[in-house]
Amino acid sequence: MTQDEYSTEMELYGVSPIIIAYIMIVITLTAPFGYISGDFPFSEMVYAFLWQIVFGSYRFYIYFFSLQWVFSLLRLTILNWAYAYWIVRYYQAKSSRFTVIMVGLLSLLLPFFGSIFDFVIMGGPHPQIVYPIPLQFIAGLIILRRIEGPEVISPWSGVRLDFSWWKWKRAPPMKTEETVETEVETPLEEE
Repeated sequence: MTQDEYSTEMELYGVSPIIIAYIMIVITLTAPFGYISGDFPFSEMVYAFLWQIVFGSYRFYIYFFSLQWVFSLLRLTILNWAYAYWIVRYYQAKSSRFTVIMVGLLSLLLPFFGSIFDFVIMGGPHPQIVYPIPLQFIAGLIILRRIEGPEVISPWSGVRLDFSWWKWKRAPPMKTEETVETEVETPLEEE
């Protein structure tokens, strides 16, 4: 038996989902996700998964991969990772484009509304609102728009369809009187 008979993946034609995964991992790690506003005693911050820029009154800091920041921002960035995951699932033909866009919108809106909810519940004189920076969302939309989605070339896993009939073949040359006369009939082999 060949490997195709045991395959559990659908046969796809198009860009490899691994390439899309690499692109989305790089974008998710480096692109800024949001801006956190702050009042006088608190600092303002632009954050990404691997870096943060903190600026406020009389100070300016740049942090690269601070484990403390990564864990504290995990609730703000978890949906961005989900968005990258769903884009890869789209290119594996396991999700629809609509679902990917909805997860992307959630990754933008949930931190914003979550920060407003925190402010209402916690109260306090200094609100810290998260404003999304949609670079990852826009990059994902560009990828969805510019890179062709997968085409399923087999309805079941492990079954390859024969597309040889679809290939263009050159028509045989037309026979003229000269070629007909020069053709020699070959005798049939006797058994």
